[in-house]
Amino acid sequence: MQSELMYPFLENFLNSYESIDIEKIYSYSLNNKIPAVDKSVGEFLRFLVQLKSPENILELGCGAGVATKYLLFSDKIKLTAVDYNADRLGKAKEHFSPSDNVEFVFDKAENFLDKTEDYYDFVFVDTIKREYPGIWHMIRRKLKNNALVIFDDILLYGYTLFEDAEIPGRYIQSVKELRNFINEIKCRYPSNSSVIPIGNGLLLINHEKC
Repeated sequence: MQSELMYPFLENFLNSYESIDIEKIYSYSLNNKIPAVDKSVGEFLRFLVQLKSPENILELGCGAGVATKYLLFSDKIKLTAVDYNADRLGKAKEHFSPSDNVEFVFDKAENFLDKTEDYYDFVFVDTIKREYPGIWHMIRRKLKNNALVIFDDILLYGYTLFEDAEIPGRYIQSVKELRNFINEIKCRYPSNSSVIPIGNGLLLINHEKC
């Protein structure tokens, strides 16, 4: 099957598959225009959590908690979800019970990373895209060996692959920042990083301490 035909088919198939009951929180996010991961991305995150069996997960930019639901694969996981929008964070809390091992934190990602004394073996980042390079340099100090870090929307609607003249003006600066960031990661971690073209693109980094 040709790739231009296969990709939409695959994306629709993956978005139709649900391993958990996500519809309520997913619909709420869409109806209220709250950023949320595609279901295909959520299922991929859930698979990675099952594969890596992390103990301490950090989510930066949790929104109303869609990705949080997918990340919370096991009751053995400690998950910290950070967001700087109080309304979204409050709604996220409503979708989880006290027995869920989730701590919701109202803070900017950079401020949280500067203050936290914890170390993480799985990090999912879905914040302001132009801040990704700075966030990465702060995250590195808080990672356990072989930690997996995932940046969402790394292709920014595909604009990182477009010619500059084809990109809407409001996205130009973010696209340049993301391109530089991708190139930096691929140069520094050529065998420990990858871009996965699902949703709006995921950048995966497997961090090995020297």
